[in-house]
Amino acid sequence: MAIEKFQEKFIQIIIPLFEGSIEDRKKYYLENEKPSKEHVEDIISSCSKTNGAISGISGMIPGPAGLLAIIPELKFTIENQIAMIYDIGVANGKEEHMSKETVLALAMQSGFGSAGINAVARQGEKILIKKASVKVFQQMAKVLGIKLSAGVVKSAVAKFVPVLGGLAIGIWVKYTTAKIGENSALILSKDIDVQETDQIDEYQLDPEETIEVLENKVIVLMNLMKVDDESNEKEKEYIKQIIDNIDFSYYTSAKLKVDLELSSQSKVDFKLLELSSKSDKDSLLIDMISLAKRDGKVHVKEFEYIMTVCEKLNLDVKFVINELFANYLAVKYFLKVDAVEINDIIEYTFNNTKNKAQFYADNRLFIFDNNNEIILKGSYQNGGRKIIIDNGKTIESNDINNNLIEALC
Repeated sequence: MAIEKFQEKFIQIIIPLFEGSIEDRKKYYLENEKPSKEHVEDIISSCSKTNGAISGISGMIPGPAGLLAIIPELKFTIENQIAMIYDIGVANGKEEHMSKETVLALAMQSGFGSAGINAVARQGEKILIKKASVKVFQQMAKVLGIKLSAGVVKSAVAKFVPVLGGLAIGIWVKYTTAKIGENSALILSKDIDVQETDQIDEYQLDPEETIEVLENKVIVLMNLMKVDDESNEKEKEYIKQIIDNIDFSYYTSAKLKVDLELSSQSKVDFKLLELSSKSDKDSLLIDMISLAKRDGKVHVKEFEYIMTVCEKLNLDVKFVINELFANYLAVKYFLKVDAVEINDIIEYTFNNTKNKAQFYADNRLFIFDNNNEIILKGSYQNGGRKIIIDNGKTIESNDINNNLIEALC
């Protein structure tokens, strides 16, 4: 019942947000400089990080009823997503088309694409965006609210684990925001034609997760907990809360709790999970990341297990890397770089491109571009005041940022 109330209230906040947010952005750009295409990536990154932080501040979510407490936060995140889409449109020179109806169409297409209303279609060399008439605008906004709220409701950690709930909500909103931004940017980078429509396509919600899918998702989380050989009673309690709150049979519930106490891994039916809906798989991704980040540290075996599941289910590896990239394990595993723990990370701009320098405890230095590709390898001394590139070039001064820039010249 609490989940139904959460979805109902979530839907109610969606409709009024579009008109107000669009008007705010129009007024903003009357007095402020407009972004260009070069700023699109920063717009998406900034919005997804902001939304993730806003939604992650509810540290305690006591079960499904606690979802109601985050409605005000989700309201802010939706406003930010609407503003993000509008800003992307402005950056691509499409400001004249960025009405509340067009932004809604982009939000719908970018949020869940073909799984919902077909709001965007290819028309020859152009992209056709279906702009809802006044008659169907509220219907489409309601559908968007249903689909977006369904995503967070599928996270077992968000619903059932008080301590980790806020973290899971934050990761889910960050993930959703990034997807909406990336897909909107792709559409708005093309030539577009906006046409009004006075009818709403048939849409179909993702089916409810089957008990079999839920059982296998719990097993994945159990295995993740066990891989670092450091499982404790608090971690077991997280899993027990999830098991107790899912409508498992007595036999299934008892078997899962017995398996939870064993040190060995339990068998996962990955073929079953692979056939489940995208939202089912996305919620598993969010739950795994939340569980791994529960104490601020990610064990190498936890990271490797998450990556294995991602590869089996074709989950978003890039998001996992970006979410855990500050951890040296991501560098070691994904980029195949033999490195020990990071001492410091410095982000800086060189030739209008954002770079990231990572200083490791073994005095190794790696510089990555915005796509997390290694562009320089070297070592450092005296906290970065001396940099020695692997080709022998040496830069030395008290200005660390200048040294990093010089290293790329």
